Amino acid sequence: MTSQLNVDTIKGQTAETSITIQGEGSATTNLQQGLCKHWVSKGDMAGNEIDGETFNNASYTDHNTGIARFNMTNPMSNALYMVVANTEGYCYNTVIIDSDTWNQSNTNDGGTSFADSFASGGAWGDLA
Repeated sequence: MTSQLNVDTIKGQTAETSITIQGEGSATTNLQQGLCKHWVSKGDMAGNEIDGETFNNASYTDHNTGIARFNMTNPMSNALYMVVANTEGYCYNTVIIDSDTWNQSNTNDGGTSFADSFASGGAWGDLA
């Protein structure tokens, strides 16, 4: 027997903006805290464009050589959120965050800015 639930909006009963779900074992987790709030799959650092998919991304700019800037459509409430970033090619990542943007800086093993790569990543935290 299968079940199907069709809804447009889910709100918490005690607090509309908080839904707790049962995790593995006896632990529970807050649904909103576990969701990725912003992501970019392939930002072309040499071409100033997105070659892949995005979520909650207003724009993308080549901020400087080897530095990609992702601008969120809906910003975070503050700069205390987590970003996981990745790049294509042999280089190192440094991430700098603000409430509505995060920059990904790529350098090669000699410390030189590495512009010809793809930047990607996601952000988790509290939306404003």
